[in-house]
Amino acid sequence: MEHKFTIGNWVNEPFPMQVVSVFQDEIYCNFEGNEGDVFEFKNEDVKPIQLTPEVLEKCGFKKDRNGYSLDDMYNLSFAITKNGDFLACFLDRSLDLIIHHLHQLQNLYFALTGEELIYKP
Repeated sequence: MEHKFTIGNWVNEPFPMQVVSVFQDEIYCNFEGNEGDVFEFKNEDVKPIQLTPEVLEKCGFKKDRNGYSLDDMYNLSFAITKNGDFLACFLDRSLDLIIHHLHQLQNLYFALTGEELIYKP
């Protein structure tokens, strides 16, 4: 599966890094505290961060009786399906959208809110 990363997405390359530039065949990543050049990767070599309960919590989601929710005016929440996938829900209505990776969640959140989703690795 080809992943579409955008500026601001977090990837796992070789540890959590943030995408700072996107080109046709490669992306540049950086991490907090780096005082050298950014890291350059071929698109196909970049490993996405798997969405897990821990990753949701690092984005500010809280566990509740229905899954995980984010306390904001957009009412974005996730239910965990029987096979362990994360089903995105918006305004208490299913989007029928399964999310597997953090960058997908970041892109969805931005599309819905116009704001960046904060992730604290």
